[in-house]
Amino acid sequence: MPVVKIEDKGCRGCTLCVDICPADVFDFEDSSMLAKATREIDCIGCFSCFYICPSQCISIAGKYYHLHDFHLNQTQMHITRCHQ
Repeated sequence: MPVVKIEDKGCRGCTLCVDICPADVFDFEDSSMLAKATREIDCIGCFSCFYICPSQCISIAGKYYHLHDFHLNQTQMHITRCHQ
């Protein structure tokens, strides 16, 4: 099962992750003006949020086998961008 995390310091409050997620994993908290992964159990691992985040503050951990333009760290099972 994927584990979705948003780094609060990086979140711009743009709501792109909230808008694009087909599984409705994210909510936007008006009080903090930040997106939160409130239903990560519903994550289907499509990586739409990861690709669209302009701050690159979303991380997804779990078991995945092939990602175009991304690198899978087999030891920690974290998804990271290859070209940083």
